[in-house]
Amino acid sequence: MRCARQSGNDVEVIQTVTSQQQMKGSVFMVMPFSDDIAEKVYRLSTRPVVEAFGFRVLRADEIFSTNPVFNDIVAAIEQAAIVIVDISGRNPNCFYELGIAHTLKRSRTIMVTHDEYKSNPFDIAHFRIIQYQDSFTGKEEYEGKLRNTVASITSGIPDLFAEEFGFLLTVLKASGKEHEIWGVQAIALSDRPLTPSERTDIEGTCPGQPKGLPGMASDGPLVDYLRPFHDIGYVAIVGGNLALSEKGRAFAEHASSLGYQVFRLNDRTFVNGYVPFRQRFKDEFPVGEAAQAIKGPEQAPGSQPPASGRERSVP
Repeated sequence: MRCARQSGNDVEVIQTVTSQQQMKGSVFMVMPFSDDIAEKVYRLSTRPVVEAFGFRVLRADEIFSTNPVFNDIVAAIEQAAIVIVDISGRNPNCFYELGIAHTLKRSRTIMVTHDEYKSNPFDIAHFRIIQYQDSFTGKEEYEGKLRNTVASITSGIPDLFAEEFGFLLTVLKASGKEHEIWGVQAIALSDRPLTPSERTDIEGTCPGQPKGLPGMASDGPLVDYLRPFHDIGYVAIVGGNLALSEKGRAFAEHASSLGYQVFRLNDRTFVNGYVPFRQRFKDEFPVGEAAQAIKGPEQAPGSQPPASGRERSVP
């Protein structure tokens, strides 16, 4: 979660360490816990190889209670840089979490197993699966393959979607819908799940907007506000909640680096000390005029509507 201090009209962004930021530099490990061979290889090979890349390895039993809820698992997979799934023994829970990982970040999901390849289910047989054996030779071979796979994934992440993101930003600017980027950022920053049906009342800023002049947008259900991103696979609905795909999370980070920033979504505030528009101006506008102030003056016949559509800058 990003925090900030507000001094006058300026918002100074301060990065704070949160569980989400820790996940960002992490690899989430999915594996059967009753498999002695899988446990041994995890401790002696998988974890050391991954940690050598600077990642923190997280496992469900190490970061959650005995019975993690579905949302915990989804959040861990969504926020991790890479997901490794050990499918040895065809454990139902592991395959369920593999399905979530493939939905959210297929190109950053690695499957490993000590089973024979022919025993792997048909519908995943075409994916690359790294096999390991409980032997000295098998250990070296597995570590080499895993090391190469992690290196390949991490080297391609920064530039993988650069061209696509640039084109998308151009389209959003031309259509006056840059503010919809805030919704994607809100999913990335929220410390609790966002549901598709909750309303959209959001405030933020875009590059080039004067400091202290946040924009705001109000719309219907959040899923409708984010429909363009859902249609192109940046946002997914998993377990009844909104989640970001691999591209979606990368896009949120890319947008943040360019100066896009979400301040608030409904009751969630993403900057420390940020005062929502309605609260700041409640004494200046009677209740009946508040909505009109947000909406803006009615358009004169024949005049052009604001270029930003639902977005407005407010003092």
